[in-house]
Amino acid sequence: MATIPSIAMIPSGVKASKLYSVLPTDGTGDFTTTRASVATRVNENGLIEEVASNVPRLDYSDGGCPSLLLENSATNLIAYSESFSNWSQDGTTTLDNNIISPDGTLNASKITFNSGNERVFTSVNTTNGSFSAYFKGVQGKKVRFRDDSSTIFNEITLTENWVRHYLYKGTANANIQIQNVDATDVYVWGAQAEENSYATSYIKNAGTALGVTRVADTATSSGSSTVINSTEGVLYAQIGSLIGDESVGQLSISDGTNNEAVKILYLNANEVRLEMKTASGENFVKDITVTRDGTFDKVAIRYKSNDYAVYHNGIAQTVVQRADVSSGLNVLAFNQGGASSPFNGKVKSLQVYTTALSGIEIEKLTSYTSFNAMANALNYTII
Repeated sequence: MATIPSIAMIPSGVKASKLYSVLPTDGTGDFTTTRASVATRVNENGLIEEVASNVPRLDYSDGGCPSLLLENSATNLIAYSESFSNWSQDGTTTLDNNIISPDGTLNASKITFNSGNERVFTSVNTTNGSFSAYFKGVQGKKVRFRDDSSTIFNEITLTENWVRHYLYKGTANANIQIQNVDATDVYVWGAQAEENSYATSYIKNAGTALGVTRVADTATSSGSSTVINSTEGVLYAQIGSLIGDESVGQLSISDGTNNEAVKILYLNANEVRLEMKTASGENFVKDITVTRDGTFDKVAIRYKSNDYAVYHNGIAQTVVQRADVSSGLNVLAFNQGGASSPFNGKVKSLQVYTTALSGIEIEKLTSYTSFNAMANALNYTII
């Protein structure tokens, strides 16, 4: 592509309360970030590690280049997420700190199945919770990760590598248990129970009965009228949802409100919406069917009077034209244009252009062959 974006955020440089954009170089495109708690990410070595409060998370769980990970608040209600000897034992023997865990330290537990029910369990108070834990063991052997207040369970086939497994349920006040099927033993680490319909990043709980909370991430206040054009332009993002998340989360260029904005948002379980809003109510909307399974989508909206266009993964979408455009655009943020409806998910790239790119340019921008070329043009190192 010959046209260079006025703002380009490719997750790379961070510090407390700051997410740096590659362009512009004067700091106008940098984001102010908050998260009033520690949080975890997968680092470049594939290990889970804690990140300090307010530091944006560059997450490598998808391999290759990192993603910016933004999540809503969540609480791990399992009081002992790494010490399974503190769970109730029924025909089992549990040794803590027995093997290297996914965080690279000697803090994972070994559960040996002896006789009887052969299970460990702990009480958790949730209504519509999601549960997760990391398992490994003898290849091909099986255990059950289950809710003993119902018939809900996940029968897990073990591998020699750590794998995070999930259980979703709809009953309250359950005992969450790990039960034998045909294994002699199993290694377990990082158990989590949260009041969500989907699982979020791991939150360590070392004995807090009421749970440990990770506060929500925010990223706001990038841009100005010098790098955002209200008359015409393009908003582009490469985004991925969290697996199972059906919430509405938005990113936008706006006047700082939801009245005048150009937006990209996850709409529901299977749609991305690209939208232009004006205070007069002359809006442009295009919904695209996607699969919210953690995979990434590359989407762009071109806005210009009677020249709107939407592209998804290199393919132009049919749109209905509008004469109006939003006015006063001067803020790029991971929300709807204002503090509400923050974006929840993963971001590989976010770009703003001050000109209405041609169809060929947007097709290349949103295709899966364009990222390396664009990054090289910006002197960004792909790792």
